[in-house]
Amino acid sequence: TKSRHAFLEKKQAAVKRRSRWRMLRHRRAFKEELVAVVKCQALVSIVISTALYEAYRLFLRACTYRTFTFI
Repeated sequence: TKSRHAFLEKKQAAVKRRSRWRMLRHRRAFKEELVAVVKCQALVSIVISTALYEAYRLFLRACTYRTFTFI
């Protein structure tokens, strides 16, 4: 019947609309999480690089205080 067909069309439209909003919400959440992960990785990289550089500087300083050098 016509009323049943109209009802099913409206129901399908509502499902599509709801699905679209869910997708947008999940996409935004994923992008926010991605930004947070990239910032975290950058911070960890900086900390590791700084620690390695400081260890290298200490090694060089230790080598220059000796009568012989390793480098």
